[in-house]
Amino acid sequence: MKNKGTPTLLTEKILKLMKANNGDWQMPWRNKKFITCKGHYLKGNNVVSLAALSDFKRTVWGTYDQWELLGCQVQAKSKAVKLTVYKGLDKDGKHSFGKYIAFNIEQCEGDTAKFDGFDNVDINNSSKCKETDYLVGKLNAVVKTHPNKAAYSPSLDEIYMPDFKQFESSTHYYSTLLHEQGHRTGHKSRLNRELKGKFGDKKYAMEELIAELTSCFMCIELDIVSEPRKDHIQYLNNWIDLLKDDKRAFNMAVGQAQKATNYMLEQMGLEVQEVNNG
Repeated sequence: MKNKGTPTLLTEKILKLMKANNGDWQMPWRNKKFITCKGHYLKGNNVVSLAALSDFKRTVWGTYDQWELLGCQVQAKSKAVKLTVYKGLDKDGKHSFGKYIAFNIEQCEGDTAKFDGFDNVDINNSSKCKETDYLVGKLNAVVKTHPNKAAYSPSLDEIYMPDFKQFESSTHYYSTLLHEQGHRTGHKSRLNRELKGKFGDKKYAMEELIAELTSCFMCIELDIVSEPRKDHIQYLNNWIDLLKDDKRAFNMAVGQAQKATNYMLEQMGLEVQEVNNG
């Protein structure tokens, strides 16, 4: 089958990572919270792009001018990355997006020590968070305890979750719960996505990718350090086949995941991020 669409650098990089690790691959954007040198967290497609395309250990980014104004100098011949910025509504009332050029703190000279506290800290919490429970509760989902599986039933519109004590940490618990909440946004009464795929087919793989990206985005929004789940591997081959068949699939999944994230943020009464489907 011929590939549809133009291959993107992001999709190609992810495919390469998947193949290189013989299936034992974890999403590179997990456990990462990217931030600008001005203290603003990066979200959505920017998170996925930076994690997948960048090999820097530090997570602080800024434009050439931003670094210069803050007393730092980008080193000569440093390679920049292109990030997306929302510019508002254009004259036709459509959402407008632009690109800006960013450099990592590791590419800068000068007083960079003052940005040390900006980097994300990996914390493995073992207790539930009342604030997170309150916000997730505002989604008004039916969540039932199940002894050994986490799942969402579109026909019953119910989520099934093991008891909190069965998870290794609160981060495992919340990232799993938000994955299932991500599926729930696709119900016909909400965002009306295709939820009838069967395990092993491309519709199923696409929905799993959307739900996992939604979990990632929501963990960032709610300040949860997310960790990889053991069942990621069984979905891996489906994702590879999906991305091979349609090079636009990953970017499409990112856009759908951001819509799902926005839906949940709106229900929680939190700030909604503009969606970039580009």
